[in-house]
Amino acid sequence: MKMLIVGGKLQGVEACYLAQKANIKTLLIDKNPSCLARNLADSFIEMDILKNKEAFLKKAYDCDLILPAMENDAVITFLEQIQIKYHLQIAFDFKAYQITKSKKKSDALFQEHQIPCPKHYPDARIPLLMKPSEASGSEGVEVINCEKTLEEKLQKITGMDQWIIQEYLEGPSFSMEVIGSPGQYKTYEITQIHIDDQYDCCRVTAPCDLETRVKQEFQRITLDIAEKLQLKGIMDVEVILHNDTIKVLEIDARLPSQTPIVVYQTTGINLLEELIRVFIPYTPITVTKNNPRVVLEQWLINKDATSNLGEKVMTQCGPLYYYVGLVEEVDILTDYVPGDEILRMILVIIGKTDLEIHARRNYIFSELKNKNLFQKT
Repeated sequence: MKMLIVGGKLQGVEACYLAQKANIKTLLIDKNPSCLARNLADSFIEMDILKNKEAFLKKAYDCDLILPAMENDAVITFLEQIQIKYHLQIAFDFKAYQITKSKKKSDALFQEHQIPCPKHYPDARIPLLMKPSEASGSEGVEVINCEKTLEEKLQKITGMDQWIIQEYLEGPSFSMEVIGSPGQYKTYEITQIHIDDQYDCCRVTAPCDLETRVKQEFQRITLDIAEKLQLKGIMDVEVILHNDTIKVLEIDARLPSQTPIVVYQTTGINLLEELIRVFIPYTPITVTKNNPRVVLEQWLINKDATSNLGEKVMTQCGPLYYYVGLVEEVDILTDYVPGDEILRMILVIIGKTDLEIHARRNYIFSELKNKNLFQKT
């Protein structure tokens, strides 16, 4: 099988990583020659597909399936058009994506179907969470802690329909993927989302120590949303556990970043294989794992500091590669080359316990320090 992946940023990294684990050949296309996922794909073509449509179609016909791994509206519109016109197999639900990319439309869905979610201003009280309706991830997110700040923000807003203002809830955040088509959905391992000071995800862990009642309610809500959307493909649902009650924060009908790698490493289930099976006849080879503890996190290291940061730190990287041979049960993705003053990396650490993971992490950092990475060569 050969898959064409469109987009080489963080979602592209996820897709190439999982494809490699499943022995799926990948062709990655991105207009940026230094995109993150370039070195993780079997082959790469630098191409702006909106300016080279015929060349792109030729490559598309040579592949079994196309996977959009980005959130560029113009590109997604083009892919939807050629899917209809040329009957291409594209692993993407364009209709569901149009709803989930907009927090306004998503919240309207929650309200219509009485899906538990945070209250909205003006019904919600301070503190409030303010975020752009169609931004990705933590982009533009801000917590408002007083009425004066709220008034100032409201005065600066040109269109309220472009913003979400809702109650800010305290509690741990969790994510769950669902894959399938109407009437045939399957949910997967719950992962915990750890947030940094910029409201960006700096760490993902699994398995999660949640009560059976909470897990079942999370699964019920996720399946309910998938059915309401009539989803065909993949979607992740992020929730917060506030006062022992689940509230849905956001939904995204596209391949997520960070969580599928953790799901794979803790269960052996490859969500890319599961997604492929929805669109074409395919029998994935799944090696079940006994739910080891898995942590995925991003780090920035220089001669002065070591910092665990949100995934945005990786967007500053060039093409990533596997840093191998340092320690077993650890995957390291980095763009570091000798002489660089900064090392940015994604760590995927596997262990039986948090203590074992902590020990492996410390060993990695000590080995990197011993290698004197930041001495000019």
